[in-house]
Amino acid sequence: MKNKSIQVAFGLLLSCLISCSGPGNDTSISIKESENIYKMTAYFPENKTARVKSYINSFISQGDFFTPGNDPVDITADLKDNTKFHIKSKSGKLLIELKKSENSEASLERIKKMCEGIKKVLAES
Repeated sequence: MKNKSIQVAFGLLLSCLISCSGPGNDTSISIKESENIYKMTAYFPENKTARVKSYINSFISQGDFFTPGNDPVDITADLKDNTKFHIKSKSGKLLIELKKSENSEASLERIKKMCEGIKKVLAES
């Protein structure tokens, strides 16, 4: 029971540390990780939507999730390497959620790396 409380507290602390949003900044990124789920939620200026979609398409390099006229997107992706995650997107908003029970550690690390890249794309002016 004590371990579970420590894990929850650590998860909340990690979420607070990773979440980035500042004064005058239209971008808000939240990454939450629990025992079962890894989730990224991002809100950003609509003019960055195309760059975020392009980055995800190039990172996944397995066809295009995002094609012209394909907005909003709400799909469960099942990649060739058996990575399975949910992605929901529309202009200025993005949700990526991975269930750990459905994925390997390598798949989790791959999605984490993609989310870190998305954060960098959103930090660019």
